Amino acid sequence: MSKSIRSYNELLAEKQRMELLLAAQKELLKYDLQELKAELKPAISAVTMLGKLTTTDGSNPLINGIANTTIDLLVKKGILGRAGWATRLLVPVLLKNYSSHFIARHQNELTQKLFSFFSRNGKEKTEN
Repeated sequence: MSKSIRSYNELLAEKQRMELLLAAQKELLKYDLQELKAELKPAISAVTMLGKLTTTDGSNPLINGIANTTIDLLVKKGILGRAGWATRLLVPVLLKNYSSHFIARHQNELTQKLFSFFSRNGKEKTEN
């Protein structure tokens, strides 16, 4: 504020100027936040991926149990059978955690595939 207000009209003009300034600053703040989100998107993606590797999603224990057993058999005993002890411990845990989140995200498709694999309808159609 550069000058003092001496009349009611000057007060109204100053109020209008301040409201316009406030609106311009809000727009600038919105733009800055959008830019900041765009700049931080890779870091947020990395943190999200790290979170998926370090935590387990237990929303579907049946399919997660099947995936965990498969990971133990194929990765821990098979692929990493001759690897060092740290690798044999760490890699399967990370794979199990990530697979639990993958399973939670694709739960409907995976349960349909699992039940269609064990259903008798598929065998009857191929035999006829």
